Amino acid sequence: MNINKSRIGLAVFLLHLILLLPVWPQEYRSKAVAVIIYHEGEDFEIRDNRGSPVNIDEIIGHRLYEGDIILAGENTFLEIQLILSQNVIKIAENTDFQLQWAEEKQENAFSMLYGSVRARLKKLKAGQYFYIQGGDAIAGVRGTDFGMNVQVPFGKEQGREKRVAVPVTEIYCFEGTVEVKPQFKIEGEKPVEPIIINQDEMITLSAEEPERFEKRPVSEEIRAYWLEHPFIGELIPPDEVASLGMERKIPLIWKLERKQKRSTLTGSAFLSLGLIFEISGAVSLATGFRESDSTKSAVLKKTGYALIASGALFLTYSVFKFIRAGRIGREIEQLP
Repeated sequence: MNINKSRIGLAVFLLHLILLLPVWPQEYRSKAVAVIIYHEGEDFEIRDNRGSPVNIDEIIGHRLYEGDIILAGENTFLEIQLILSQNVIKIAENTDFQLQWAEEKQENAFSMLYGSVRARLKKLKAGQYFYIQGGDAIAGVRGTDFGMNVQVPFGKEQGREKRVAVPVTEIYCFEGTVEVKPQFKIEGEKPVEPIIINQDEMITLSAEEPERFEKRPVSEEIRAYWLEHPFIGELIPPDEVASLGMERKIPLIWKLERKQKRSTLTGSAFLSLGLIFEISGAVSLATGFRESDSTKSAVLKKTGYALIASGALFLTYSVFKFIRAGRIGREIEQLP
């Protein structure tokens, strides 16, 4: 081994260290992204992105946040307006619906486990996207009036984790166009290409029968349903929108869990670094003792001792981080 090779090895080693640096978890986004502007019926529940029920003082004007889940029961309908736009979504009875991404990311994305929704959108700004994922399809639009039904057979116990069959997804367009992206493959073929649905057209998709789907006129049953349950809520004027973008207070347990996760990630990263330094130092020392050239031997030994010392510091720091993560875990357990 010569000095040039040692330098190359050290450079490669440092590159590995950079790649091992931890990626910090994204902060919980607490800015309101939508607001309830209409409700019919009382059988509904709102949960946060952890699945915990959210207290509601006044239904009309209640703010919804990224990750919130809306569970609507029998004979219950809600309409939500996205805060940064005049776009409205109507959530029908017996529906599980979640707000996933905020408008500030230029993406209006939602998911539906089961049920029915209808979205009435104005033309989106350049670079903005709106899509709903339900069953085995994603429906994306730029400005239209469309709906989606996801029918899922359930067992005796109903709930988000009790799905027992493949969903059937219906997507229909009343105005404009919708791009439908099936989320399954036909056996032996490439993924199904996106399908464009135009005004007064619909399509039905199911992974159980991936070959059998085609566009057809919107059924009279679907038209009758939404004629019976039209959009009713009054839109919030633009000058009042700014006052709605308030932040939700983050519960103490969320803050503690974030700190615990950071401490664990940091401890793991420095543990890895410490072990790499220790091993590299040991290899450098062993090579130095075997090297016949006294100058090269001295350099290798000096490098080895430095790496071992640095590794010891990293390992010590990782221990402190793991201890801190453990203490935070005990604080969480003691919370009421």
